[in-house]
Amino acid sequence: MKSKGYPRWNIHRNEPSYAEKFFMQVLQNNNINYSFEHAVPNQKNYFYYLDFFIEKDNFKIDLEIDGEQHKYRKEHDSIRDEFLEKHGYLVYRITWNNINTESGKVAMKEKIAKFISFYDNL
Repeated sequence: MKSKGYPRWNIHRNEPSYAEKFFMQVLQNNNINYSFEHAVPNQKNYFYYLDFFIEKDNFKIDLEIDGEQHKYRKEHDSIRDEFLEKHGYLVYRITWNNINTESGKVAMKEKIAKFISFYDNL
């Protein structure tokens, strides 16, 4: 496998982030099967790693948990999302909120509920 040489955020990692661990638990609690860091080859012989690859019926879902670094990589994310969508993936992005504050907890609960509703209505 090749890495394109982007900073750390584009390299396949072995250890999930806190936000990813949190969402692993969310998905498990909702009986949603997933594959973590599922590799999808792109047209340049590199790979896109999906935070969570979920299959439901005939749908392929890429659930992305976006941290602070995504504020600076909008163009890359847009190109990546367009590629995946052309190849039949539904890309669903959730921006992570710090859950150490009450407002962060409320925001994450709303985002989780919205994703679960999206998933259930496929």
